[in-house]
Amino acid sequence: MAIWKATVHPLSGETARTSLQLVLRGGQLSGEWAEQVGFRPEGVYEIRSSLMKPVMVAWRSDQERTYLVAYLVNGAPLNFDIVSMLQGDGALTTGTTGDGHLLPVGPDTYMQTFDAPQVETLWRRHREGLDYLASTKNRRVETAPGDLVEDFLSSLRSQAAHVRSIPLWGLRIPFWYLTRRTSRHNKSLEQLGV
Repeated sequence: MAIWKATVHPLSGETARTSLQLVLRGGQLSGEWAEQVGFRPEGVYEIRSSLMKPVMVAWRSDQERTYLVAYLVNGAPLNFDIVSMLQGDGALTTGTTGDGHLLPVGPDTYMQTFDAPQVETLWRRHREGLDYLASTKNRRVETAPGDLVEDFLSSLRSQAAHVRSIPLWGLRIPFWYLTRRTSRHNKSLEQLGV
């Protein structure tokens, strides 16, 4: 659970440029598409935990508190997340790997993951999830600006608190690892019964 103790450090210079180029050359994300839908480069960060030091390349929506994030491990794009902070509290994350379901999320936080060869497909699924939350739970995206690093670390801490509130959580992790990642992947919020 060391990821919950993670710190986030901005990168600059050649390291940041190389990381951005790796993401854009990977073929899943077009910089032109990101700009067309309102995403602007936010920054490149190293996430430091005792497990690993992935690099996070991030864009911010200029219309709402939504982030597009690519994660690189050992210089290779590992996955993408689109995260919208919700008004009041919580967030919707739509990602490209079932590992996003490894641990339960809190009651105001929503997670869905899909096989998405292009981030454009992930974006469409994310917007469908936001529409679903608006129509069924009256939950909407926050429009007030926020800080990516603060939102990221706050989400990690919130999930840690929720998981630790579950009785025998430490003993449940192997079961969650074996079941949640596959049983919840490629399912919309509606299919997940949210």
